[in-house]
Amino acid sequence: MKTEILNKKLGISLIILAMVLSTIGLMAQKKDHKKPPPIPDQEQIEKMMADLSNRLSLTEKQENKILILYKDHFNEVSKKMEENKNSGKDGREQIKIIRENFEKDVKSLLTPEQQKQFDEFVREKRSERGKKPGRKKGR
Repeated sequence: MKTEILNKKLGISLIILAMVLSTIGLMAQKKDHKKPPPIPDQEQIEKMMADLSNRLSLTEKQENKILILYKDHFNEVSKKMEENKNSGKDGREQIKIIRENFEKDVKSLLTPEQQKQFDEFVREKRSERGKKPGRKKGR
């Protein structure tokens, strides 16, 4: 009888242990599988430019220069992500630096008022991206 009770307690303990370990494993997987947003294609870049141009009332000259910056930026990010993927590195800090340099380059082409509008535009886009289904907050 004591053996039966011990076996039941041991069985219950093993089940609880298995549940705890599987829960920890699932939680760890969720943290490890954060993916960066996909690189926009040509059509998406043009839509971003149209949105930005309308929002900031860009001149044609500004539009052309900023479009080049956008294309170069996303090419650079894509290359860096591929390098990081192949090397197994995280690379978030490098991508952040690339983004900051891109934003600085864009702002250098803008008037002071447009720079303020650009900062607001960027904040809104980041906020929208964080609210998309399947995205973690704070990214």
